[in-house]
Amino acid sequence: MVENTTVTTSNTTGVSYGISEVDAQSILFQTEMKARYYNAFNLDPRIPDFQAASAAVSAEPTYDLTVDGTLWIITVDLVQLGDYDYSLIMLAIPRVEVYGSIDKAQARARAISIGISAGLAAIVCGVFVLVVLPLSALVQQMRELTNFNFATLESS
Repeated sequence: MVENTTVTTSNTTGVSYGISEVDAQSILFQTEMKARYYNAFNLDPRIPDFQAASAAVSAEPTYDLTVDGTLWIITVDLVQLGDYDYSLIMLAIPRVEVYGSIDKAQARARAISIGISAGLAAIVCGVFVLVVLPLSALVQQMRELTNFNFATLESS
């Protein structure tokens, strides 16, 4: 199984050499892959159960996974390396790398839409106050005039 590693140098006898150490994120991804694709009854935990892994990969080749508070897009596939040798390949990309700018643009568009909606609502309220309320008073005067009550004309 290949994973992300960091190289540290060691100098014990005057000779420097690199030591490959698996990072914590890779261990978390390995745990997720084993839980999802490896058969619990398999005696060798390094070998995935082919039928179970093949069915799972076919059903859901791409999914989202949260690791250490970061949302990742995971894509998996089975690759045949020989006649009977298969490997489970996993590609993990932080979601923010792919959709970060889209999410920011969506949030900005949502804020602009809310602002425009609030502005239009204020304009409609202003039109109501400036146009409809005076028309209401005019309707009341016209109602009085149709009843031949001309007192409203004398008072104005």
